[in-house]
Amino acid sequence: MLVGLLFADRSIAEDVRWFTAADDDQFVIDDPLAEERELRFVQSQPTRRGRPPATSLVDPGVRRPRRAPPSGTALLARVPGMFGDFFGGGRPVSGPNGGPKGAPPRGGAATRLVKISENYSPQPRNRIYTTYHFFNDVLDGSFGDVNRYAIGVEHLLWDDLSSVELRVPFAHTLASDQLDDPVSSKDTELGNLTVLYKKAIWTDEQSLVSTGIGVAFPTADDVRLFRPGDRRLVLEIENRAVHLLPFLGLICTPSEHLFIQGFTQLDIDTAGNPVRGDVMAMNLQPLGVVQDPTLLFLDVSAGYWMHDDPSSPWITGFAPIVELHYATTLNDADLIQQAGFLVGDLSRRYDILDFTFGMHFELKERFSLRPGVVIPLRDGDDRQFDYEVFLQANMAY
Repeated sequence: MLVGLLFADRSIAEDVRWFTAADDDQFVIDDPLAEERELRFVQSQPTRRGRPPATSLVDPGVRRPRRAPPSGTALLARVPGMFGDFFGGGRPVSGPNGGPKGAPPRGGAATRLVKISENYSPQPRNRIYTTYHFFNDVLDGSFGDVNRYAIGVEHLLWDDLSSVELRVPFAHTLASDQLDDPVSSKDTELGNLTVLYKKAIWTDEQSLVSTGIGVAFPTADDVRLFRPGDRRLVLEIENRAVHLLPFLGLICTPSEHLFIQGFTQLDIDTAGNPVRGDVMAMNLQPLGVVQDPTLLFLDVSAGYWMHDDPSSPWITGFAPIVELHYATTLNDADLIQQAGFLVGDLSRRYDILDFTFGMHFELKERFSLRPGVVIPLRDGDDRQFDYEVFLQANMAY
């Protein structure tokens, strides 16, 4: 009997050692006899040594279930929006022939033209946001430094596959009212309010395609140039153009951590801005209409989740992101030379190529902070600023 008990104890000990080393699948069963305790049924899988499976009733705390990795729509929904890069225009001139250079045909520079990819995602979502962009030495110093801001809200519509967004830009930049002395006055300027509609038209487990259109309304101030002596008005460029912004967006998630996205967009000036002037400041006469050239934007972005843990107490996600941005004019910009005035965009055409690097910090899965920098890759008329730094903040709801 003693020998039998020794062999039995040895067998039980081996089974316990084998059981603790096994990979387990478990599920909970009800115990009708227990008052405050549930039992967990464990089905043990064979080990590498080929031991047969065993079953046991154990306490609930044997193993903690692992968090399943995100997939499908959940994986796409976590892809951060793009950063963007665009300042907004070429090298403008307004004033009498031979007069000052730098007064913007689009007063409140950096607030008139809208780039879809700035703090924007191809996927519809609920969020509110604010952004800050600093542009150093804009257009070879003719604008100085420019600080641009934006606030906005995006809201899902009834089908959760589309959204509408309101974007409000403003900037501390060259003022819309200038003295011909030369042009140098700065002010905080409201830009053109923009409404964007976006709809996902195709999606699967790893990718999404969306399309939409934006409308930029002429809410910014008219541009006015005054004679320095008596401050009488000599030139006025009215802000009347409505811009249409059709776009196509794409998100692709080749793996749980890697994400790629891109946009292609047009900016179409539908009517142009009327110009009136009189070098004698007596009676302003119509000089024509200045129409912005049609712009084409091509943007691509790639990022990688280096940290992704919703259970973290503060930073639940971190991803570095790199982007390449190309913007080109599809036709020559207007240039009016009449009655002693030269009004328009001296660049006529430009091809801008910028590189963006930024970091996406996700806080508690609802908030994000996104610092970054933009470096122009071309010179001359194709270089709008020396460098740009930005900070973007988003809150999902």
